[in-house]
Amino acid sequence: MNMHPTVKAARIAGAWYLLLVVTSLFSFIYDNSVVVSGNATATAHNILSSETLYRVSIVFLLLAGVVFILLVRALYTLLSRVNRSQAWLMVTFALVSIPISFVGALFQFAAVTFMHGASFLSGFNQSQLDALGMAFLNLSTQLANVNSIFFGLWLLPFGALVYASGFIPRIFGVLLIM
Repeated sequence: MNMHPTVKAARIAGAWYLLLVVTSLFSFIYDNSVVVSGNATATAHNILSSETLYRVSIVFLLLAGVVFILLVRALYTLLSRVNRSQAWLMVTFALVSIPISFVGALFQFAAVTFMHGASFLSGFNQSQLDALGMAFLNLSTQLANVNSIFFGLWLLPFGALVYASGFIPRIFGVLLIM
């Protein structure tokens, strides 16, 4: 079957977008379900009682970062014909957020390391270790807040490109900008 290049590029971008939603959603829902605000001990208990699931959610967060790179590449291929400079701006804002996400995942791994109380941390008691783990989870949350700025910024040129494209309904461009 011979498909028009724009249709093929749009389908590839759509598939990456769907995969990004699935990977991000799992990580987001799980991470928010284990943290007990202001209670490091309860949070540590929740994480350590389902540590495998916690680690899988971090892997999904990392996978979402890789999928996001592939999505942005596919969107650039699709929309660079509309306006190359806006497409580069979209890519720039999107790619700034990837390392921020990866550092946030590193902080989540650090949190579980502290909560476990590895042998090199023997100078700390368990409540101190839980508090250190919670501090790293809070840092990860703060990074996610910073990351949301760049995530919002990449949607502006993306929305403008969709609006101007002529082959994607303009309402999607308006919604992306809003």
